[in-house]
Amino acid sequence: MKKILSTVALLLCIHLTQAQGNEFSSLPISSLELPSELRKYVKKNYLFIDGSGFSERFRGSDSVNLIPKNLVTTIRPRYINKNEVSVEEYMNFVTENKGVYRKVNLHPFAESLEGFPQNFLSQYLKDKSHKHHPMVGINRDQAMAYCEWFTQVLRLRFEAKGNFYIFGHLQTDADFRVAALLAFGTKNRNYRNENTPPGDEYKANANYNNKHLLNPFSKANQNKAPKLEIYNITGNVAEWVIDSPRDIKVEIKKDGKYITTGDYHFKIPKELKDKGTKLGIVKGGSFNQSAFYLQPGISVPLEADKGYLWVGFRPVINFYKKEEKKSQAAPN
Repeated sequence: MKKILSTVALLLCIHLTQAQGNEFSSLPISSLELPSELRKYVKKNYLFIDGSGFSERFRGSDSVNLIPKNLVTTIRPRYINKNEVSVEEYMNFVTENKGVYRKVNLHPFAESLEGFPQNFLSQYLKDKSHKHHPMVGINRDQAMAYCEWFTQVLRLRFEAKGNFYIFGHLQTDADFRVAALLAFGTKNRNYRNENTPPGDEYKANANYNNKHLLNPFSKANQNKAPKLEIYNITGNVAEWVIDSPRDIKVEIKKDGKYITTGDYHFKIPKELKDKGTKLGIVKGGSFNQSAFYLQPGISVPLEADKGYLWVGFRPVINFYKKEEKKSQAAPN
């Protein structure tokens, strides 16, 4: 299944590259064109991200916060789940598929964190009061498998009722960053006069209700308003994205031009570059990290085939008209 999921990831990368280069001819359809039942479902559970993006230039501290200087379009409009996938949602997936989906073992496993009981994960998952809390302890392949299965569930439920395809996948780095920029908008902040709040204010804004080590998470469905709250996207749990990590050089302005320096904005730790290590990225930081990691521009490389107590995930979906796809393979 790892080979299959790698192929899925490759196809997604191709699709996203095409979309970013405007080579993909079919435009997503508006939720207004969807059947009423699906439209209500999308409105309740998803946030529309309109495709406006950010500059890919990394310029010191401002770039860490990703306040766009040269606004560019980086992704197609799509819908991102308002909440992290919950314990109840993921465990229903495990139960329905008897613990295996296309040869992927779905059972969560994560090493304990310092200060946490050794059996924290098993107790966390068994506690019924946590059923709406974010699912943690799963690796990137398991997150991708859930998104693939969930897409099929939506297709079986809704596609027969309209002339459209549903596409879903694990969020990308770009999806996360655009959504995070929306979440860090002025109206969502406690500190509303700062365009680029320093680290301590990120912590106050994003992680304001982390009060107890042994119950570090807030409910994944705490967001009742039709917007993505800051704490939801950063600070509750970090989140897997489908991208692979890369070293990023810093740019500085010299004589009116931006030049690449020998310094790194971010460099993948050498110990994670060892042969055979499968790397993935998590975004958004968590209760387990400092405010620096809560910022939208920060990508943390981790071993993709491991689960972590502080990492969850969320899917994105989109809709395309069927008649516009007859000559092309549907993106996964």
